[in-house]
Amino acid sequence: MQILPVTLDRTAPGSLGGQLSGRIRELVVAGTLTRGDRLPSSRALAADLGVSRSVAEQAYEQLLAEGWLETRRGAGTYVAATGAAPVALPRRRTAPDERPVVRLDAGTPWIDPRHAAGWRRAWREVSTARPPRGYDDPRGLPELRALIADRLARTRGLTVDPDEVVVTNGTTDGLRHLLAVLPPGSRGPRARSGRAAVETVRGAVREVHDLPALETVTDLTGVVAAYVTPAHQHPLGRVMPGPDRVALLDAARAAGALVVEDDYDSEFRYDVAPVPALASLDHQRPCCAGGVQQRDAVASCPAPTGSRSSTPLTRPGRWWSRTTTTPSSATTSRP
Repeated sequence: MQILPVTLDRTAPGSLGGQLSGRIRELVVAGTLTRGDRLPSSRALAADLGVSRSVAEQAYEQLLAEGWLETRRGAGTYVAATGAAPVALPRRRTAPDERPVVRLDAGTPWIDPRHAAGWRRAWREVSTARPPRGYDDPRGLPELRALIADRLARTRGLTVDPDEVVVTNGTTDGLRHLLAVLPPGSRGPRARSGRAAVETVRGAVREVHDLPALETVTDLTGVVAAYVTPAHQHPLGRVMPGPDRVALLDAARAAGALVVEDDYDSEFRYDVAPVPALASLDHQRPCCAGGVQQRDAVASCPAPTGSRSSTPLTRPGRWWSRTTTTPSSATTSRP
């Protein structure tokens, strides 16, 4: 157990708990704290930093939710040691339930009545506005891309230029354009459920690894791109632990591979702040895709260092021009 080498800036914006969780996260990423290291109790850490215990508890709770830390009953809090085999639960026989089935299918989206007037006003302004002359930007409306860039900075920790944002008609459409710049026959690890989708958008992907859960990735040799959903694995909803995120980025950096991060359901957090995006840990490696009303914005697509692809991804506009023939053939979403 050790008292952490952490200092807090009480004049900085944001909560002290958020600042403390960020400092501890940086220590793990830098290797100062390694897997299995025991952390001080929230009471001891708070006393050492001169803050209330609730500040330390808030930081620990956030890092526990993100998978950076783990608790052991009666032993304290530790840096997460991931990769352990799941514990098999004993089977239990249950009698069939003969009650009528209550359908819980999603219906229409709920809108806060307090915002109804604002929505009506926005619809009126759009319906009466003069449509733009000529073709729209195939990457999406500039105003929309600027708003997406601002939201990514505020909610996902990503500092991107609006020119690094491309609006597409859904995840599959975004992947189709993104994978079009990779060499034919590019290889990548995949989950079984994603095989058909990858073959649909590329058709020349060869299987290299069998990674059923993509939990721990340490070797991406020969891989050009890896597609992951670290914020919410479907269908179990598992969050990729912090140490596994670092291992994935390290492996991608060593192989010169592109990491396509599908930010699926990252905003659905009720007890703690949303888990930061992979791209916030490595601004040069991942390409982040996030949904907005079933429309995807693909942002921050850098050129993989040492990549074998001859097409730079520094500016999405460059690769977008290679995957669309005329502005009229491009598909974009509108607010």
